[in-house]
Amino acid sequence: VRFQVVDQEGMRVPSKVTFFAVGNTDSPRDSMLGDGFIGGNPAQVVFTADGQGEVILPPGDYRAIASRGVEYEIDESSVIHVGRDRWADIELQVNRSVDTTGWISADFHVHAERSHDSGVSLPDRVITMAAEGVEFLASTDHDAITDYAPAIAGLNMEHWLSSTVGLEVTTIELGHFLGFPLVNDHLADNGGAFEWSGLTPQEMIDGLRNLGDPKAEEPVVFVGHPRDGILGYFDQYGVNTRTSVGGNLSVEGSLLATASGNTLLGVENFVIDPIDAMEILNAKRFEMIRTPTATELELALTDDVDIRDILERDMEEQQDLLNGDEVLGEGWQGVLDDWFTMNNLGIRVTALGNSDTHSKTTTEAGCPRNFVQADTDDPAFLDEQAIARAVKEGKVVASFGPFVRFYVGDERQGPGSDVSVDGEVEFTIEVQSPSWFNINRVELYENGTLVEEWTEADMTYDGSTDLATTWATTPEKDSWYVVVAMGDTDMAPVFTPVEFPPIQLEDVVLGALAGVGLSAFLGDAVAVPRAFPIYPFALTNPIWVDSNNDGEFTPPGIPDWVQED
Repeated sequence: VRFQVVDQEGMRVPSKVTFFAVGNTDSPRDSMLGDGFIGGNPAQVVFTADGQGEVILPPGDYRAIASRGVEYEIDESSVIHVGRDRWADIELQVNRSVDTTGWISADFHVHAERSHDSGVSLPDRVITMAAEGVEFLASTDHDAITDYAPAIAGLNMEHWLSSTVGLEVTTIELGHFLGFPLVNDHLADNGGAFEWSGLTPQEMIDGLRNLGDPKAEEPVVFVGHPRDGILGYFDQYGVNTRTSVGGNLSVEGSLLATASGNTLLGVENFVIDPIDAMEILNAKRFEMIRTPTATELELALTDDVDIRDILERDMEEQQDLLNGDEVLGEGWQGVLDDWFTMNNLGIRVTALGNSDTHSKTTTEAGCPRNFVQADTDDPAFLDEQAIARAVKEGKVVASFGPFVRFYVGDERQGPGSDVSVDGEVEFTIEVQSPSWFNINRVELYENGTLVEEWTEADMTYDGSTDLATTWATTPEKDSWYVVVAMGDTDMAPVFTPVEFPPIQLEDVVLGALAGVGLSAFLGDAVAVPRAFPIYPFALTNPIWVDSNNDGEFTPPGIPDWVQED
């Protein structure tokens, strides 16, 4: 099949084309013969840098779907008949429908061939990023520093994609720390990445900062997947965000740390203030996002709960939590709720959404991604220092698809902004999506408590905008506000579903410890769903409101309904 993909102006664009067998034609992929598994069972997935290409398929009938990330419409072909001795030619069109003027699409957690667990070449990674509509990427290979600039230039892709040099410090026992922009030392082993063995979190954070350009601002340093069990910083130190100690995070230590005797895991070594950001959304790990209620956990144990039931919080559920008729579940803390507690304690850490991609199709480039406020929309003119500064300032919307504008007055007073008022404050909320996935729920949080919701009946989709509204309140105290937007559309084939629960390192260790009678140190695993479609989901960073106009934000503290008895 020869194909080309054009945009609304008829110009060929980087894109992805996914082919499916139809009718009596069987999918040609066979994992027993070495074909890698792809969720949704496509016949083939092709990424193109210039909007044209070809693919060989066995004779039969197929359909093709062209896509270019979450800001564009998708296009589906009619049935393509592939013969034994002739080509089929198709043209597909991906029209841009989401207006992200003033924001760029960025992925700050990206792996390729310099990581021990990825075989994707740098040119292939560049093409997958551009094909998925990502405009800025940070190289964050495991303990190796990589520069994508030569690969981008070699493919003449500067108009579509820009990059920065970064690193993931990949410890086994303390969590993972990432940073950018860094300096790539071409004469040093692994580009100048440092050896982390025996270092405390503070020493690793300092090590990342020291890899920055001494003539520029300090690099952004962020925590990857903090609730990823053995690979999660918060889990390894036993951070309990259902309570606080002296206005700070409660760090109780993990039973595994006690069992292992690892002094690096001593609670005195935990630090959070030097961190600029952390991943609230990571890869396709929906199960890590929210803390379930006790009822949801009970249902999860019987496999009678959809992951969306845990992701969403409606006003009835919130009222039950406030009244004490419902409580948060024990033994499973979601990183979004961790972050809510941090905001309530005045710990300002930017929420990020990164793909942590290691392949082309298991977790796609930009699934999820960050919309970052920028002075230019042209990747060729993006300034890595300005992007890093915007991240530090919280000018970010983390997203599995939806684009959210959320501001007071004008867009420069959006996520990350401090707003001083003496009385009423009015917020503007605009949610956009292409037509191939829906938005049927928008939630507004004040200090981590749901205060307003818009449901499907409130949506007035016009071809790109799902919701455009204002909401006013008079805060009783200094308060922060966050918007969450979500839908119930399966986003395949742009983002393939998680059809089989992934085996995580924690599962392996739990199994090993159970075999020697030590599983009691870790407790029982909670049966939160780990296989699901990828749903639309987005999260803004906070707007911080100084309610009495005194020029200082006083943290509101953890709400009573969150705190443990």
